[in-house]
Amino acid sequence: MSPKDIGEEAFNHFNENNTIVVHSQTKAMASSYQTQGETFSKQIKVDDYFYLCRGNSNFEIIGRITSEAKPCEYDGWGDDGWLERSYEIVADAESDESYNDEKKWWTPNANSTCIPIPKAEI
Repeated sequence: MSPKDIGEEAFNHFNENNTIVVHSQTKAMASSYQTQGETFSKQIKVDDYFYLCRGNSNFEIIGRITSEAKPCEYDGWGDDGWLERSYEIVADAESDESYNDEKKWWTPNANSTCIPIPKAEI
């Protein structure tokens, strides 16, 4: 949930309500023809795990998806194309340092809105 797209007030609201949001038209990555918004709403399933970052830094949590995607209810964002899902926290970040390890498609130091982590790398 990048600070360039989601201001501090909205970010705090989503955190307090255990809600993650993705814009429905977030661009596809690599060779995918599916937008990351479509991945968020159609590929990610209830009970899937994810990590939440504030942009490309500040790893926040590991969470588990607890709802299907629906238009975002916050301040009319759903009318603008934003989607939301609820989650439960599985683990809080152990450090507030930015991720500085190897850059891969799915790591926090890449533009990785909805990219699956290969099972061999979990």
